[in-house]
Amino acid sequence: MQRVFRVVETADLTPMDLAPTDRMIASVRRYGVLAPVWLEERVDEDGVVSLEIIDGNRRVNAARQAGVDRIPAIVFSQADPEAMAAMTLIANTLRTRNPVTEWQATERLGDLGHDAGQIMRMTGLTRASLETRLRPSTMHPDLRRAMLEGRIAVTVWERAGRLPPESQQRLADLLEERGGLRMADVDTERRLVEQEDAPRDDIEVPEVAEAPGTREQLAERLAELAAIARAAGMSEYDWSRMTTSAWRRDVGPGGSDADQPPLPGSES
Repeated sequence: MQRVFRVVETADLTPMDLAPTDRMIASVRRYGVLAPVWLEERVDEDGVVSLEIIDGNRRVNAARQAGVDRIPAIVFSQADPEAMAAMTLIANTLRTRNPVTEWQATERLGDLGHDAGQIMRMTGLTRASLETRLRPSTMHPDLRRAMLEGRIAVTVWERAGRLPPESQQRLADLLEERGGLRMADVDTERRLVEQEDAPRDDIEVPEVAEAPGTREQLAERLAELAAIARAAGMSEYDWSRMTTSAWRRDVGPGGSDADQPPLPGSES
């Protein structure tokens, strides 16, 4: 793999739809692009050479909006796909995320035969971070295609990817009908999901016996109540908060476990 420093024309580059901040545009207008963008030299089957942005989409967009025609770049040629994919993930992890670039780089490493463990070791990503970067692979194909074609913004596309499949299908239908999607459309679907997943208030809870019984019986009773709460849509976090609150309320201010009598059948 070879790399050279070059000054390139912004008109020769095709950045993704990632909006720079006003502050970034003002800085580029005043000082220019200080950190070189990363470009990969690609040659198609007809021998036509093009430059693909590996890192720096926001800087290119900022330069265009600031009226800067030429920017510094590090251009990689004869690049090793594996090394370029790993470098892309590492570079994006160290600065503002570009979900599209990261997804494509992660998929490229997978296509080259690397499993999740190997990618994590190469890039320093955690499993959760890796799964986040691979989420677009499971998205509705129409939404993914629309983003790559520039018909929906990256921010809209990324938030839509967090919704369940049925919500993504409705958004894909809306996209086909209107030719585009807004963040408000995604937020509407998100609110519908939250309403469907909200815990119900009409829960029939069986009566609790006056005597707690043995520790084992109490554990069984708690498991029954937990199953009812789970079926009603309560999260594990909310269940934990509720049981902790009930325990503290029963103990009272300043109380402790030592103030409570031992359960029958438990160790003293």
